[in-house]
Amino acid sequence: PTPRYAKMSELEDASWSEEDADESGVVDYSTDEMTSRDTSRTDRTKEKKSSPEEQLEGLKAELEQLMKEEDGKAAELARIKDKWSHREGKLLGQLKKMQEEIHESEDTLWRLEQELAHGHVKATGPKCLSFVDGFVFNCVVAVVILFNIIGMTMSLTTAKKASFQIQVLDDCFVAFYVVELLLRFG
Repeated sequence: PTPRYAKMSELEDASWSEEDADESGVVDYSTDEMTSRDTSRTDRTKEKKSSPEEQLEGLKAELEQLMKEEDGKAAELARIKDKWSHREGKLLGQLKKMQEEIHESEDTLWRLEQELAHGHVKATGPKCLSFVDGFVFNCVVAVVILFNIIGMTMSLTTAKKASFQIQVLDDCFVAFYVVELLLRFG
């Protein structure tokens, strides 16, 4: 149901103008319809006293008028639906963006809670060294440690002539560990 009164600022319909409003800015947009319907009812009571042909013509005219009103209301309804569907699309886009932001904030909050709960607080440092705390870097370090274990096992089982190569390999592992340590404290 459409409200009978509305403020001019609340009406988005361009067909309403300031002239339709009273001093308080309120538009009574149902009185014209009601007046025309009341008049047509009065006309019908007068028509009952006239001949059936005149009554038929009057009813046809009234029917035509009602059909025009119906077409006007249908067009107005279609325009309103179009306007609101456009606005609905904008609002849905904004809602989706807000939901994504909420999801990102929740993820960040959860990650920070986990870090605090486990005593892991990310060290602050240059952004260019943020990869040091990443999964890939930690996997590379784990692989190097495994190769170091294999190298130490080989140094115990090989002959003395391969000791120079094993010493170079050990020096490479030490250099890697020093670089890793510098990166983690950087």
